[in-house]
Amino acid sequence: MPPRREQFYTKRNKGSKFQNRGPPRKKEYIHQDQLIEVEVGISEFISNLEGFSGIIKARFSDFQVNEINLEGAVAKLTNTSAPKDFTSKVEKMDYDNITVTPLENIPQEKWDALKSLVSSKNSEVVTLGADNFGKTERTEIHKCIKKYFGQKVIASTVTIDDKKYLQFKKFVKGEKSDIRFQWPDDKGEYVYFLVYKEAIDTMEACLKIGDCLKMSPANFTYAGIKDKRAKTTQWFCIHKVEPWKLMKKTRPIRNIKVGN
Repeated sequence: MPPRREQFYTKRNKGSKFQNRGPPRKKEYIHQDQLIEVEVGISEFISNLEGFSGIIKARFSDFQVNEINLEGAVAKLTNTSAPKDFTSKVEKMDYDNITVTPLENIPQEKWDALKSLVSSKNSEVVTLGADNFGKTERTEIHKCIKKYFGQKVIASTVTIDDKKYLQFKKFVKGEKSDIRFQWPDDKGEYVYFLVYKEAIDTMEACLKIGDCLKMSPANFTYAGIKDKRAKTTQWFCIHKVEPWKLMKKTRPIRNIKVGN
């Protein structure tokens, strides 16, 4: 007759190191005298009031950090909406009334051809040699075209037979238009904003914001890493990122608010 399961288990584990030996014995309590005030350098109290006990920094909300700028103002997040005075709209001009080319690098015959291109029904291409132009000159030409013609003319830089050209085509419905953002000339290149965070350190907050904006955390600058177990508000700085994008993209992040 084969042994029962209980008998087999008992024989198998007899003398094993995993054998149940009962509950662990409690350690003996050893009383240790506490230090008194004099032993740690406290010789007297400020007042004769009765002392009290308490817990310091039990929760992350007990520790709050706010940066102070050079003018002495405390950093406090008060506004989470994009500034209304910031606009990327380009002032449009009436090209019909401009008979003389507005830019030296655009010859008069090319300017006349561009005006004819907009009013024509044919999908012609106006080409301008750009071998003698640097990046600054090409950017000025692009801005000029967008200023006077808006989305009616699409400008692009192409290379043909190892030579650079600027091509101007009339916008046709269904084709991809030039939607590149043009930074306002009257605004600084750097955007400063406040980051309020709870129970998260600065490096992790930087990573989360960078993920939302599809940017590297190295693009952000800030003054030091603030504690994780705290509520902190600090200044961030980034180069040429639209404020509305900062507000919209970072809104879903938990425990992080961006504004001001």
